[in-house]
Amino acid sequence: MFAGDRGNDVAALVSGVASVAVANADAETQRAVSREALANNTAGNTYQARGGLKLADNRVLNGNYAAGIVEELTHHQPVWRSHLLDAQWIDIKRLKAQITSISFVCLNSARVMRFANVGANTVSS
Repeated sequence: MFAGDRGNDVAALVSGVASVAVANADAETQRAVSREALANNTAGNTYQARGGLKLADNRVLNGNYAAGIVEELTHHQPVWRSHLLDAQWIDIKRLKAQITSISFVCLNSARVMRFANVGANTVSS
């Protein structure tokens, strides 16, 4: 997948690869993408993010930058929409807690490994 927002991205956006012109693309780029995708018969693979994608926690994505990529994923891979509407899937507090927990385990594992290596290196025969 390709994402772009400027005139130098137009050729890639209309190349036939799944792509998105994010909502913060300038107006001339948006017009060029529409025009050239129709001319190249690649409009089915080219998406223009508009914003307004609602998430399970009632936040609404604006379609700019990475939010445009997420919006494109729901367009080309509709199963993503069901994920975004699943409260457990986007429970940020739960995810942060899980990431913190995983980081703690990794950090402690690294400390144990360092301790074990130090112990092994200090034993002489």
